[in-house]
Amino acid sequence: MNPSNIPTNPNGRCFLSYRRSHLDEVQQLACTLQRHGVPTWQDIHNLGSEPTIDGLNAALRDPHTASAVMWITRDMRASAVIREHELTPIIKRAREDKTFHAHMVLADGLDYKDRDELPQPVGLLEDISSTWNLLKVSTTPASAADLVKVSEAVLHQRLKAIHQATPIGQDIRIRIAAFQDAEAGEDLTAALSIDWCDLFTHRHASDTHWTTYILPTLGRVQKAIRLCLPGRSLTLEGKLTLSAAAACGRAFMQTGGIDIGFLQQPANARWSLKADRESCGLDCKFEPQTPGLPDVAILVSLEQCLASAVQESAEAPQRWAGVVRIQPKSAGSPIRLNTPGQAFDAALMVRQALIDGATRFPSAARFHLFMRVPVGLAFLIGQSLNAVGPVQLYEHESTQTPRGSYRRSVLLSEASC
Repeated sequence: MNPSNIPTNPNGRCFLSYRRSHLDEVQQLACTLQRHGVPTWQDIHNLGSEPTIDGLNAALRDPHTASAVMWITRDMRASAVIREHELTPIIKRAREDKTFHAHMVLADGLDYKDRDELPQPVGLLEDISSTWNLLKVSTTPASAADLVKVSEAVLHQRLKAIHQATPIGQDIRIRIAAFQDAEAGEDLTAALSIDWCDLFTHRHASDTHWTTYILPTLGRVQKAIRLCLPGRSLTLEGKLTLSAAAACGRAFMQTGGIDIGFLQQPANARWSLKADRESCGLDCKFEPQTPGLPDVAILVSLEQCLASAVQESAEAPQRWAGVVRIQPKSAGSPIRLNTPGQAFDAALMVRQALIDGATRFPSAARFHLFMRVPVGLAFLIGQSLNAVGPVQLYEHESTQTPRGSYRRSVLLSEASC
């Protein structure tokens, strides 16, 4: 147990132990962990102006250190500092504190049979090659797939510990930062603190970032939550783009059976598809345009009409099979969603528009969704997109024109979720 006798915080950081000769791949591991919601402690970022040994000891005794990864390489055996002041206290704490979890990773081409090259703890009669469940990376340096494998192991163990430590009936919080100007910060009260800021340029992420990192990571996080937090109620919060919010909602579709809502600010209200439905005051109009075309535009706004901004968008089709406008019933009368029930009504209205649009415009092969809505509503819309894809999302951007324009973001389809 940590000497303070304060219980380990399962929402805490993951301590990374490694030789500086392998800094580059451990930096990538730290980034991969953070993208999966696991905050990290790393000497080059977190060690203050203090004696190194004192700083390491303090970090490994800190109740807000929830886990550790030992990145075991061939040169680690020669480091007395790592063996005595990292490996030994990590093993001792893992033995004495069942909430603290250690992950031993064989890297640098090490195999299970290479026991003579593995570091041994100081003052402990323990051979980690025979007493520890070792993870092994397949390449040197570690591949992206290897880093994901290690991150998933840490993530699953973290969520299991949180499940055990959190009283039944208490919501489990997930915090996310998903645009360039967001400050991810550190919140050790959240189960997960997902940091995607580096993947965005202002509100926009590249197709590669969406398909290689964001959507696959969402899928892995959803799977881990489903397996490790069964029956728990979750609340998502944070600063994210409308497309990121909708993608998160799509990952946690209502049909998946996970009870999750979005904490909408500034009201600090949990918007959820389990709310009691109330009329939102929006109206839905279908406008047939060019029969036979494959694209349908869905324009959703609580304020002004989005048509002029869509027309200014070079990355959107300029001819449509039809256009669906979901906007205030009275022109010039903006709508405010004051309750979770009104947000629920608005999300279901969008879903029904997509279903009806497929019937009214039988040539439709793809829906293009343009939104000017609260982030929480974008999340609920994403949750409602089962069996209505593919849906191309867009992000609004300011231009010299009064209404601005839209830029293509991510395509949500069954294959991407």
